[in-house]
Amino acid sequence: APRTARNSAKILGHQAVRSSSPNEMLSTRPFSKGDFLGARRDNRYDRRVPTPNKAIGVTTFLAPVSLARLVTFATFAACQMSTSPNEDAGLDPDASASEAGVTDGSPADATVSVDAGAEAAVSTDAGLVGCGTRPPKTGTVAAQNVTAAGRPRSYTVNIPSAYDGQKNYPFVFAFHGSGQDGFGAQRDFAFEKDHEADAFFVYPNGTSAWDLDDWDDAKNADVAFFDAMLADLRRRYCVDDARIFVTGLSRGGFFANHLACHRGGVIRAVASHAAGGPLDPSGTHVNGQGNLACPGVPIPALVVIGEADSLAPDADFTRGHYRAANGCSNTAPSPLAPSPCVADNGCAQKVGYCRIPALGHALWERGAEATWSFFMTP
Repeated sequence: APRTARNSAKILGHQAVRSSSPNEMLSTRPFSKGDFLGARRDNRYDRRVPTPNKAIGVTTFLAPVSLARLVTFATFAACQMSTSPNEDAGLDPDASASEAGVTDGSPADATVSVDAGAEAAVSTDAGLVGCGTRPPKTGTVAAQNVTAAGRPRSYTVNIPSAYDGQKNYPFVFAFHGSGQDGFGAQRDFAFEKDHEADAFFVYPNGTSAWDLDDWDDAKNADVAFFDAMLADLRRRYCVDDARIFVTGLSRGGFFANHLACHRGGVIRAVASHAAGGPLDPSGTHVNGQGNLACPGVPIPALVVIGEADSLAPDADFTRGHYRAANGCSNTAPSPLAPSPCVADNGCAQKVGYCRIPALGHALWERGAEATWSFFMTP
């Protein structure tokens, strides 16, 4: 039977924590009930500060604290720090955002207005570039602004250094987990480390928690946000419409699957990490076989989950959903790189599954590699 809205609460049960070294195992920190309620109430938990800590060797996420306690902690952290957030993204650890190649997008700020369930109303601001024009800057560009469902939203985009506006590029949207922002997703996935020249990577900023409860596109502000970002990017850059991909971690992975369900056909493929979905809050959108019926067309899907993740049953449901949607056979799956991933057989669209031994609620250290390989292999 389709998953219901109550399952969406489970994804806030743990916060993914990324190792400060790509070769170290990832770990987790449990969320408290207060974290869940706060994340649903406002966006305080969307701004946690990633603080590397030498004593534990991982990047942890801190809830908001008083100014005095923050100053005290900052003094302690300065003595303990072994890496910086910029190092995780392959940037100068001592650089400011602008020195590290992260800019605010000026003077090419975008204003794209999209109401939930409506087409994009794109402005024509002076100084904006489009396909056929070399952009004024490349690399990581922050503070790209759009309006979706009547609310200002923002995202970060990494523009390939060789981009000159003369050919179409793939676009990969990576959605962060609860308690993070777009920069957190960029640090965690680190797609630019190996594929900076190969694609645009887009890192949206959530508000409080990605909307998994509103099935109706006309009411889902985060679906409208995706539409607004894509409209904005299409008017600025050469977008290969046949290669638009979405991925995400934890609640971001749930939302990636929600988008795959509602925007299949616009989106070429999806990869979810430490997640489940798509969710049907009403439990009524089913086909004659009792399987979830999505508005979008079935697309290729990769599901990555840790054996020790409490969301493993949700991920198994996700795999089953994509198997049913793509008509996969019941034969034994075939190996899929990287190991231990497998691919189901007889599917109209490719379905991959990676169940990682001993991994909890975290991004697999080869997760980005598996995602890129899946997206780029027909």
